Amino acid sequence: MPAETRERLLPANLEAERSILGAILLDAFAFTEADCLKLLPEHFSLDSHRRIYARMRKLNVLGQPIDLVALCEQLDRGKELEAVGGRAYVSSLTDGVPRRPSIENHIRLVREKALQRQIIYLTDTIREAAWEEADSPAELLDVMEPKVSQLRETGVADPWHRLTAEDCMRKALRAWDEVRLAGGNAVGLTTGLLPLDVLTTGIRKHEYWVIGARPRMGKTSLLMQIALANARQGRRVAMFSMEMNDIQLMLRCMEHAGIAKPWQVRDCRLLEEAAYQAARASAMQRIGTLPLWVRAGRRSIADACAEARLAIRKYGVELVLLDYLQLADAPGKLDYEKVSAASTAIDKVIDKTGVPWVVSAQLNREADDPQRWPRLSDLRGSGQIEQDADVVILIHREANQHGEPTETGQLILAKQREGPGGHEPVIFDDHTKQFAARGR
Repeated sequence: MPAETRERLLPANLEAERSILGAILLDAFAFTEADCLKLLPEHFSLDSHRRIYARMRKLNVLGQPIDLVALCEQLDRGKELEAVGGRAYVSSLTDGVPRRPSIENHIRLVREKALQRQIIYLTDTIREAAWEEADSPAELLDVMEPKVSQLRETGVADPWHRLTAEDCMRKALRAWDEVRLAGGNAVGLTTGLLPLDVLTTGIRKHEYWVIGARPRMGKTSLLMQIALANARQGRRVAMFSMEMNDIQLMLRCMEHAGIAKPWQVRDCRLLEEAAYQAARASAMQRIGTLPLWVRAGRRSIADACAEARLAIRKYGVELVLLDYLQLADAPGKLDYEKVSAASTAIDKVIDKTGVPWVVSAQLNREADDPQRWPRLSDLRGSGQIEQDADVVILIHREANQHGEPTETGQLILAKQREGPGGHEPVIFDDHTKQFAARGR
């Protein structure tokens, strides 16, 4: 910590911390109140108070009463009793605390002081980094902004505030009015396919969509089709590609837009000079001017979520797409743990921001069987995806005699949390890499 910070005492309210701990020892409901208001050990300024509250939380998990005897025994077992000041200090915590204490205001004070300390730590870190000049100002801002956003989300709020039936119904009826007044087939953002918009009413706020398929079935193509369809309508879209770089992604967009044939996009020497110049101009005019932000290359799910929050707050992004989930680096030793962590992280960002995500995901090898359609259980790596997602679309394409996917297929609506399932017959155009509806 810099010398300037050490010279001043960090913000803290020790009396409020003691009152909270003492109240919990006197009344079991006080711990429920603290836990419900998301009070954590790190919110306490003193190490001894952090240790005591952590042990109280452990007693609660174990289903044991949180009283003086049990707490001191738990601290002693962890060789922490002397470190917190001994049995005498623990017992002194109840001094002056009323028999039926209300600690909501104390919790608010403690959390506010903790937030102030976190702000100080963050600004000190950024200031030191700026003095060292190892990173550019833009890089420092990229690091700082998601951390500031995280701090903003840690404010204390009563979890039951404005959650009466009347408040919730007003909110639900406002959402209902939006549906009633919406024009066109999609209440939310378009999927790029009219029949799918009709079946799902589009990609709505707070929704988590998953597009599942085996390799070469067209999951990246469908994701890109959704991105471009919305960007062309003026919607602000952010797209993460974990397996392509930004140049590859733009070349893929050129194929989608019909700027040139796929083989000509790959080798532009096949174009005559006039056609080449026309393609360049068309690509910049039709794709380069779209409100589409691209982040290419493999990254951790934590970084992707932080960058998405930044894009939402700074640029007003209305839709986030990620290709594909199993490639995102996430905590965990086993594949299913990593996929579960990644899916949960995305779900939390959606919950906080309200901005929908569309994520592609690999299916298990069992889905390679051309004789059967894919199903929800084929989602590779974790049932957590199925649990988190509001909508799951699985891609099936028929195979030819050589086992290669043909142009005919189905988009299977395997899950729709607030609507029916179903399937839509489609044709895949291998030149433009786009799906189109076909008659049933």
